[in-house]
Amino acid sequence: MAFDPREEDARLEGAVNQCMDYLANEGLLAPNLFRTVPPKAIVEAAIEDVLAGETINFVAVNDPALCTAVLMAGIRRMNKPLFPVHLLDALAEAQQLSVHDPPETKHLRAKQILTSAAMQGTVSSTFLNLVGLLNLLGQNTASNGTSYAQLASTFAPDWLPDHGRGQSTATPEGRAAMQLCTRVMTELIIGIYFMFPANEDDQGGGHPPLNAEQHGQPRPPA
Repeated sequence: MAFDPREEDARLEGAVNQCMDYLANEGLLAPNLFRTVPPKAIVEAAIEDVLAGETINFVAVNDPALCTAVLMAGIRRMNKPLFPVHLLDALAEAQQLSVHDPPETKHLRAKQILTSAAMQGTVSSTFLNLVGLLNLLGQNTASNGTSYAQLASTFAPDWLPDHGRGQSTATPEGRAAMQLCTRVMTELIIGIYFMFPANEDDQGGGHPPLNAEQHGQPRPPA
């Protein structure tokens, strides 16, 4: 059964948010996140259920590997990209200009770009929540074995057209594109709670990632 692309995206984004809630509350310490992959048929069946309007109770299922697989599949099935791909070059330039900035101002340029985009409705709170979740997962690398670098590499293709499908890393151009995406994603993950502290009021269109009361008080990495 075909749905309007906007309706599909709304259902997929809802599932992505449910996945993030489960991982933030139940899955931060689960080992091998994003590396243990369920059978493709199971993931596809879950996505079809989501598109049919069904809700997956991830707490009852209690399968972090399925949850991360549905999270990624949901993002990559969306008709309108969740990642603000139009901001990639601006964020990369901002990060480059901030290389020698002191820690307390290092992330201000990127914050200004994201805040301005949020006010214009061109970056979603779901995306910022995802980056915040990846920060929390990286903070718990001692338990889950998932580092900031691994998380950034996992989601780097989502900055590219068609989520990097067909993007060859065998060419200098392909390698450079993937390296740029990985670098931008790494800096966003590490800096997200410096840009949007969890106890900061949502002002000026900003969207502090993850609800502090629901998910505990996050902290920037040491």
